Amino acid sequence: MTRLEEDVDHHFVTAMEKALGWDGPGALGSAFTRGTIEDLDLLDRLLNPSKLLDLVMRRSVTTPQFRIFQEGAELHPGRYIHPSVTRRGQAIPMADMRRVGGLMREGCTMVLDEVERSLAGLSTPDGHTFLGNACTALADAARDGLFGAWGVASWDTRSLEMVQVDDLPSPDLLMVRAGFLVGIDLLDAINVLRTAWQPGETWGMSPFGGGHRKVWEEFDLRPFLRPRHEDLSRIQAAFRASFHLPSASAMAVGTDDPGHLAQLVQTLGAEVDTAAVSQYLRALHGHRQS
Repeated sequence: MTRLEEDVDHHFVTAMEKALGWDGPGALGSAFTRGTIEDLDLLDRLLNPSKLLDLVMRRSVTTPQFRIFQEGAELHPGRYIHPSVTRRGQAIPMADMRRVGGLMREGCTMVLDEVERSLAGLSTPDGHTFLGNACTALADAARDGLFGAWGVASWDTRSLEMVQVDDLPSPDLLMVRAGFLVGIDLLDAINVLRTAWQPGETWGMSPFGGGHRKVWEEFDLRPFLRPRHEDLSRIQAAFRASFHLPSASAMAVGTDDPGHLAQLVQTLGAEVDTAAVSQYLRALHGHRQS
């Protein structure tokens, strides 16, 4: 295409946008047309391992819609997502499939994130089909050796409980909110979901809830440790006890300070007083009933 042709094309597009009253893509996706599909098997054919990767490659991604872990650590999205600049100068985050493919060959865990947002507004049957197709595609891809394991992350598991997951493929990893800022309703929902879904592992995330450091310094949670461990800070005690709210084998924590991370790792040898945790949960249940 010559420079003249590019200029003509640009002016044509601009004129069409002006004629149609186009003011940007913000309104796209705000409304949907819904119908029914008689052939339900068609849904299974629409999403399989190959098409899942194709979907990831070709659509824009609002990080982190999916997350990648290696050796127990989450990789920064910048390692596999890069901005693709459109002809209008818009930067759209897209998956770099060569980098994703390299990580998959090395061995990684692919985690579908924030599934509750995708399920919002769907009926129970539609949500069950939607989540079932995604889980089946991930499970098939892991079984075929495309990556080592797969998982699901959710900040609010109550929507997953509503779609009835007991007959869906069980994830190798389930990531949920953890810590003292998680309400009793959500803690109960997490336990119900784990009983029904039977994930391989449960990891906690965001144990501090994004709270400021001073908030955690005001509450002394060291009584939840046995012995009390006066040598640990209040923040360290909150982190260690969060492994039991709910019970989790690992905890995902984000920090820009390696020293902060080292302080949290030091707490892993401390023993949590499970009787104190049980008493705390009973108190939450009692407060809810009253």
